[in-house]
Amino acid sequence: MDTNMNIDEPEVDLTNESSTFERKRRQLILQISNNMHEIVNLLDVLNKNLESVNGVGKEFDKVASLWMSFHESVTNPPVENDNGNAFKV
Repeated sequence: MDTNMNIDEPEVDLTNESSTFERKRRQLILQISNNMHEIVNLLDVLNKNLESVNGVGKEFDKVASLWMSFHESVTNPPVENDNGNAFKV
């Protein structure tokens, strides 16, 4: 008999605690994995939406430049010089 062993302390079943720990650990790892997959999927959706918004924005470049040139021509009317030629300032 081991002299270091205390008779008053009950023996602890470490296998049950270990299996509970392992079971809980596996559940948490599975939840983390599922959440990470969900995050990746949602980031893919976000990326697609941002790409479509960027594409729509590029479609308005020509219209915006047309309106800008119209605005410039309205705000800066041509000025005539001494020869009677009109030019932009």
